[in-house]
Amino acid sequence: MDGDNRISIEITQEQVTLFLTEVTKLKNMLPAGLVTLTPEERHSYAKMGDKTIAFVEKALDYGRLYPNLVPAYINLIELEKDIKAVRTLLTYLHSIEEMYARLDDSILLAGSEAYTAALTIYASVKEAAKRNVAGAKIASDELKQRFPGRKPKTEELPK
Repeated sequence: MDGDNRISIEITQEQVTLFLTEVTKLKNMLPAGLVTLTPEERHSYAKMGDKTIAFVEKALDYGRLYPNLVPAYINLIELEKDIKAVRTLLTYLHSIEEMYARLDDSILLAGSEAYTAALTIYASVKEAAKRNVAGAKIASDELKQRFPGRKPKTEELPK
């Protein structure tokens, strides 16, 4: 298994504590007014990408240039605030995306290596249990109960 080991890291409790402290500091630096949307809400709102931002900024420019063409219910000051917020928040987001990706990739790889090793051990334990090796049956039964995707068997009550 060591030949396939692409990640090997140890994280101390001190590192965890320091990281969480710094993340808390960053959270506290975020501007007031940030929101949390439900998945349904996220799905229902229009999305803004790079091209859309340019479109929105150009619409604001024309709104300022020709205020008579702007519907009364559109608040150009709020539109400008929203655009500035998007630009600034994207700067925040882009600055942490690489860190997030590296954490996510490392979790995936370490998890894959651990799960693959555990499956190999489980196969070995099951084989040992078939051969009546001492302790193997107990280990095999316990691992079988914990195996992901398997629901523990429950006895059905008579009807």
